[in-house]
Amino acid sequence: MTTMKQSDKAMISTYINSAIAAAVALYMSGNTNPSDLLAAAIAAVAPLAIGYVNPKNKAYGLGKNPEA
Repeated sequence: MTTMKQSDKAMISTYINSAIAAAVALYMSGNTNPSDLLAAAIAAVAPLAIGYVNPKNKAYGLGKNPEA
């Protein structure tokens, strides 16, 4: 069984926090439609996911310098 690296755990935590924050903000505005809340959560995570898969992003993700 493999264990997750600490950096991967932190990244996933950031994704989850962003998704929850967006859904809660939309809910607090009065919109309780579950599909809208899910859409808000996905929209919050999309920029993070795009940054992760961008090979030109040297800060984190697939293009990260392994020595950094």
